[in-house]
Amino acid sequence: MRAFGLLALGLIWNACEEPRTANLKSVREAARKSVRIARERFPQNARLVERLVADAEHITAIETAASAWDRDPDRVAAAWERVARTAWTTARDAKAADLADLDRWTQLSTGLTEDLDSATQELKEGAGLDRREGIALQRALFQGEVAKREAKAGRYGKAATAADLSRQAAAVVHDGSTSLHSRFDDRRLLRQWRAWVAETIAESKRANDAAIIVDKLNRRLEIYHDGLKLASFAAELGANGLRPKLHSGDKATPEGRYRVTQVRSNGATNFYKALLISYPNSDDLVRFRKAQRTGLIPQRAGIGSLIEIHGSGGQGQDWTDGCVALRNRDMDALFKHVRIGMPVTIVGTF
Repeated sequence: MRAFGLLALGLIWNACEEPRTANLKSVREAARKSVRIARERFPQNARLVERLVADAEHITAIETAASAWDRDPDRVAAAWERVARTAWTTARDAKAADLADLDRWTQLSTGLTEDLDSATQELKEGAGLDRREGIALQRALFQGEVAKREAKAGRYGKAATAADLSRQAAAVVHDGSTSLHSRFDDRRLLRQWRAWVAETIAESKRANDAAIIVDKLNRRLEIYHDGLKLASFAAELGANGLRPKLHSGDKATPEGRYRVTQVRSNGATNFYKALLISYPNSDDLVRFRKAQRTGLIPQRAGIGSLIEIHGSGGQGQDWTDGCVALRNRDMDALFKHVRIGMPVTIVGTF
């Protein structure tokens, strides 16, 4: 009899196999399993299986209640065959999609932690990256956590989507960092900065005296005497320190050739000890006025002042309002060489 010989079509869940013969109970269970697997990913297919099961149950009930000579076993078999085939293909497609999600998650998760660590470090060392990159990093970290949580629960599709969003947000930080650092590869700027450094070292040699050079990119302050480097200290910059300083309040550290105008200690500064430098110089004034004239900065902005090399450094990040900060012990070492009028040259890098 054909009636239950075709009912195995929903039993085998390996997409590579054809279904085999089973009993009606097995097909019902296969259909339930198919609905469970596909409900979230393919809700329309899951509802179709449920509707076909309901139709098959109805037909089975009618045929069972009919007298023996009025029964149509082929009608029951056809109804459950539709259930079995639809359940099998639905489960197969859902499992194939799950495997695709797992593959996508595997690809997107590879290097995700490194991307997030890199973005975190880039923002920390950005000294010029702004609110946009800060928000992007928070989004990247949040979506990264979502991705890990969904993957742990076996929801690889959602994990992959979150991982993709996380990496896109991390890329915003990376792109901002790349743009910020591009000026340090500018050949014209490098020639200018290197010329300033060479002139400062030459002046130190001529005067047989001390001079200070600050390398913003590498966060180093170097002391020269008689043209020779005596010491090099780690330095921290303004919160936007890698940007060229344009006006008061921009938290950028200036670039140029300056002089020490005041030596501050014994409570004359809030930052242990300090050297006030001659910012703004004439070049700064020209740059400031051009920025105002072209609308780069507001007309009401001031150029700023009170740029120092001061203590209270060692915080592990760029944090000042535009000054250069050293550890207090390094300020003590620096103070052995300082005098009013000594050269201070601050460059992007050299």
